[in-house]
Amino acid sequence: VWQMRPDGTRLGLFANGFRNPYRDVIFDDFGNMFHIDNDNEDGSKFQGCRLLHIQEEADYGWRLLDGVHCCTPDHHRGSVSGEKAGRMPCLVKTGRGGPAGLARYDSDRFPAFFQGLLLYPDSFQKNVRAYKVVRQGATFAVVEQFTLLDGKVDGLFQPVQAVVGPDGAIYVADLRTRGGSHAEGKEGRILRLSWSGTEEHPAMPLAPLDRWAKRAMGTDDELVASLEQPEHEWRLLALDALERRGDAARPRLSALALDAKAEPRARSAAMSGAGRLWNDAVEDAMVGLLGDGHLELRRLAAELLGRNAGGGRVRETSLAALTRVLTEDREPAVRRAAALSLGRLASLLPEEHADRRAAARILWTNYRASDGSDQFLHDGMLRSLERLGGAGLAPIGELARSTQSDDRAFAVGALEALRTRAGAELVAAALRDDDGWTPEQARRLLAAFRGFQLEPPLDPTPVGTWLEKHPRAPVEVQVEALVTLGLMATADSARVVPVLLRILEHPESSLRRAAIQAIKDQRILAAARPLADALRSSGKDAAERLDIVAALAALQPGGRFAQFRSDPGVRGVVAELFELYPRETDAKVRNDLLGLLGQLDFKRAKPLAEESLASKDPATQAAALQVLSAD
Repeated sequence: VWQMRPDGTRLGLFANGFRNPYRDVIFDDFGNMFHIDNDNEDGSKFQGCRLLHIQEEADYGWRLLDGVHCCTPDHHRGSVSGEKAGRMPCLVKTGRGGPAGLARYDSDRFPAFFQGLLLYPDSFQKNVRAYKVVRQGATFAVVEQFTLLDGKVDGLFQPVQAVVGPDGAIYVADLRTRGGSHAEGKEGRILRLSWSGTEEHPAMPLAPLDRWAKRAMGTDDELVASLEQPEHEWRLLALDALERRGDAARPRLSALALDAKAEPRARSAAMSGAGRLWNDAVEDAMVGLLGDGHLELRRLAAELLGRNAGGGRVRETSLAALTRVLTEDREPAVRRAAALSLGRLASLLPEEHADRRAAARILWTNYRASDGSDQFLHDGMLRSLERLGGAGLAPIGELARSTQSDDRAFAVGALEALRTRAGAELVAAALRDDDGWTPEQARRLLAAFRGFQLEPPLDPTPVGTWLEKHPRAPVEVQVEALVTLGLMATADSARVVPVLLRILEHPESSLRRAAIQAIKDQRILAAARPLADALRSSGKDAAERLDIVAALAALQPGGRFAQFRSDPGVRGVVAELFELYPRETDAKVRNDLLGLLGQLDFKRAKPLAEESLASKDPATQAAALQVLSAD
């Protein structure tokens, strides 16, 4: 999800880690954003769609496997609901589905219990479901859900969008298909839902369809007054009209924002509108609102102070106010917003500026004191430290070098959640200066290093060096290092493959076999020739040679969803493998190699298979028949 100003300036990443985030994001009365992303139909933990509260700088964990065009998740780097460091949880997994965006009911033409419901049109499950969410710490929680429309009776209902109209009705676009041809239902339809009434809640008439358009033509006072209306879209239209009228609207908007007796949603809209007309007076108003009694308004004020940074100067009053909120406010949502804005404002100052370093110290103090129970708050403070570069991250490096076990444990948790190149350098330093890490901490650091998917790619040498220095580390730790090397090879095979080459020549057979397995699992096509060379060399027992043949069989280019890896893989060493076949003395290895040769070049392998039929060994005969059956 990206953010920018309406004119395209200040383009930047807002949040990431989504799986096909299709169609609308929606906002509540206070600017909190929600969405639902798609799932992966593979039976893994990535199956099941996710309802999400989308927050600035949050990473929701989805990762596409390097080297594929579509749809294959990276199980080592990916996360579903905050189970990996630095990845944020969803509100709820909603099961298999076909999300078509979200709508939020914010009109007054349905009973009060409809207000604020998130409406999810699911084209896969053929229904529209409603979710009620409430604030919980720095995020929200789903406290109720029900099915609003269920179209399974005729089997053709396929909702592909839901919106709330100017008349207060809920409109649903229905494709009318079982999921195949769009012509199955002959034609689609648009459903308009209104409230016909119950004994407890009488019928409610719809409003005129043109009321939004008429309201946008009002006077300045009428437009400001209309900010109390429940519909988010109505308030946006009013703000657009006020913005077009220029600076004259600024005092009215600021006054409404500061009016503690006004409707909170109207004050929220006025704050957003004043933010479009930013100047020192608006900034002063936002600083004042940091002390408001309404937590959502305090949170929004903090966000606006950071969102409008970059005007050429940083005011000490804003830095001081954000520092106070971060330290003294009790609401995690407000503290998270204050932390991110403090980091953004301070990052605009020179590296050695005293206020930048002071901001880094206060952010670190609060981050170090956090127990991590609120994931979004804890993560937000770390993102803000990252924004400050060296001044923000230096304390993590110092903690990693501490002799105190509690300090080092906290440092590992911070290191594995970092995202920037500076953070990767800290992890690399921790792997180099590795005295005192427990095996589990070393494993986590090795796994963390592969999480930095940067351009240009990281140098994998720290992981390879660690492996060479620790030949007797627990196998599970060494395997973690090899998995990291394997994943990094897809992005940077030129630097990873030499490391793997050295490991394939390591005197410890268990480490060599772990490297072979990593090559196989990650399909490192560029390792095909080194494996062929290893198969040729002496000193490998039959078990290791079997591993090599199995790995080579996995290194074939292509595959599901047209992987674009260009290395020929095992097809680049076909001649060498035919040369090795008659030299192989172990029957099992020879049989597996024959099967691989049959896949690579049937015409050339056919006479070898026919010759093997004369063997008295049933396994050899079976291998030969397997090859010949492809004819």
